[in-house]
Amino acid sequence: MECADDSCTEEVLGGQLFCNEHRSQISAIEDLQCPRGCGRLSYGRTGWSGQFYLLIIAALVIAFLGLMTAVTAPTFWLLFVAIAVAVWAFVSNEGVTGRYKCGRCSGEMYNSKTIGEMMSGGKAKTIKRLLESGTPSANKRQCPGCEAVMVRIPIDYVEPDSHHHTPDDALGFIIAVVDAMIPNPTKHLDLEGCPTCGMFWFDSRELAKIKESTSMKGGS
Repeated sequence: MECADDSCTEEVLGGQLFCNEHRSQISAIEDLQCPRGCGRLSYGRTGWSGQFYLLIIAALVIAFLGLMTAVTAPTFWLLFVAIAVAVWAFVSNEGVTGRYKCGRCSGEMYNSKTIGEMMSGGKAKTIKRLLESGTPSANKRQCPGCEAVMVRIPIDYVEPDSHHHTPDDALGFIIAVVDAMIPNPTKHLDLEGCPTCGMFWFDSRELAKIKESTSMKGGS
């Protein structure tokens, strides 16, 4: 996906609308509105960055040194340093995935490139294919990015097992076998996406349901 600046053809990083050179222009689009009518969307980044992992590793190393040397010298202060570094890692983490989110309904908006990075290849391809063949949603919601009418993306998915039985005895073994023989029910949801700019809108928990599903396909 190219930078949203009309004069720029640079590719953007996952989940962002602007390249690094024009990132300051993000303030110009902070008034994107939730398609459910809740109000303005906020822009943020999620996930763990490379810097976060480096700081966590550093904190573990410092803590290890503090424990190893505590036997011969009073170096417990290193443990406090390790804790401080770990806290700094969490506080300073900017995440690796940019997304717009509604603070009221918890809906989220991602671009097609980010969808490909967040999901398995099969799921991402299915969602993008269904976007191309989607029909206008019944509620006529507008895309927050380009204000075009979004289309309906029907999805059938199967949730993972929410409970597990340990066959400690004969009864437990029978229950585990029966559970394995009975497939989980297929559930349905309707996503929304914009075929004009390639943005996808997920109502609360919709993205998590798809990511956690054991299988997913186009619905009706």
